[in-house]
Amino acid sequence: PIPPDFDLMKELVKSVQEGNVSLKPSSDSGWYDHCVYALEPLLLPEKAEEAPKLKLSERYREELVALFKSLLSLTRESHAKQLDSPLMGCAMSLSIWLYPELTVEPLATYYGRRADAYQFVRDVLTSHFSVSELNSSQRLVLGQPNGKPLLEELDEMIQLFRGLQQLVLHELG
Repeated sequence: PIPPDFDLMKELVKSVQEGNVSLKPSSDSGWYDHCVYALEPLLLPEKAEEAPKLKLSERYREELVALFKSLLSLTRESHAKQLDSPLMGCAMSLSIWLYPELTVEPLATYYGRRADAYQFVRDVLTSHFSVSELNSSQRLVLGQPNGKPLLEELDEMIQLFRGLQQLVLHELG
C-alpha cells in the first residue's frame, strides 16, 4: 500500500537529483521523453553547460524545482491533450540587479534540449513523409488548420530554442 503522505513528484525530484533516475531519452523514446529530458537542468543546474558561469541562490534553485514540477505537469497534460506548451517564467516580489544583464532565464541546456526535441519530431516526420507532403500539411488548432506549413513551424521552433540557447551562452560570456 502507498503511505498516505507519499508524494510522487517529491520522490521523482529527489531521485533525479540524487542520480538514481535519469531523464535522458533512449533510442526508442518519443516526443514526450525528449520534452521531459529538456526539463532536467531545472533539477540539476550544476550539470548544465552554463553552470560554471552561474551562481544560483538557494531560493532560485527552489524556484527551478517548482518550475520543473509545473512544466512536467503541463508537459504531461499537453501530451495527453495535444495542447501547446505555455511560456516559461516566474514572478518575483523584489527587485534584483543581475550582472551580466540577462534578457532570458539562464537555462541554455534546457533551451538546447527543447530544440533537440523539436528536431527529433522533424526527423521522425521527414523519415516517414516527403518534404512536399509536410510543406502542404498544417497543425490543427481547435480543429482548424493554423495557416502555416508544418515543417516551417517546426523549423521556427528549432531556431527559436537554438537562438535562446545561444543568447544565454553569449550573455553569460
